[in-house]
Amino acid sequence: MAVALRWGHGYATEAAQATVAWARCQWPDLPVIARVRPDDAASAAVAANAGLIRYPALDYEGFDGWDLILASGWSASASD
Repeated sequence: MAVALRWGHGYATEAAQATVAWARCQWPDLPVIARVRPDDAASAAVAANAGLIRYPALDYEGFDGWDLILASGWSASASD
């Protein structure tokens, strides 16, 4: 968990971008997926800034609430 004093400096976005780039290089045929709570706008923004796109058809209600799904390398036709 990030320390509040470090919030707003872009560290999470930088880390997410590096992680997505690394994962896409390691496993280019697999999607990179982020699960974000609907009320967590900051995390959704980090995922979007890392190049992930929201796929509403993949959103689901887990055991503890709804999750929004953002992905890179996901085939939109696979979610239809």
